[in-house]
Amino acid sequence: MKQAMRERGTPLEFLFTLITLVASGFSGALLFAIAEAGYSSFQQLAEDVIIPGIVILILVYLIAKVRKWRWLSQGLWIGFWPGAVSTIVLEVVRIIGFRVFHSMPGDLPTLMGVLMTGRIMQGPDAVSTFLGYADHFWNGAAFSTIYVLLFGKRNWWVGVIVKSISSLTPSPPQPRQIPCHAWLFSTFSHSHPISAVK
Repeated sequence: MKQAMRERGTPLEFLFTLITLVASGFSGALLFAIAEAGYSSFQQLAEDVIIPGIVILILVYLIAKVRKWRWLSQGLWIGFWPGAVSTIVLEVVRIIGFRVFHSMPGDLPTLMGVLMTGRIMQGPDAVSTFLGYADHFWNGAAFSTIYVLLFGKRNWWVGVIVKSISSLTPSPPQPRQIPCHAWLFSTFSHSHPISAVK
């Protein structure tokens, strides 16, 4: 954050940087945890939070380009694409863990798509699967954007440490009891730090 404050250019650019951090923070992973805690449905959160957040970030990027806010526009661009691409690495680790070592009970992006479209009883279809994976890649892009805006350019191992810590952050307090599965810890503690190497 100190680096962002030094390079923000103007107070207005710094304000829009804070807006970007908030919009990026409410990405799929956090909202999925909130939905699983029973506070709202993932479908409702996608409509009320994820979609508006994406619109906000697009508008912020366009404003930053027009006003020539170099720190913010480059932070969004540099953060977004590596974050989305590195999710591919995460998926490779997840699929190997599921197919080879049977360490995870299912396809989390597909599940997120089913929850997002309200098809929990009908099962996945092409639209829900697409949306689930799109949300998964969006989550990676959002994390990377936050990282770039807060820490700037750092060695790859800094990203691994930050991603490891964020992956082990506990979910919000739950109004109903939800068992803690070993596969969830395995996914977060192994595949997410690897995806941070970019």
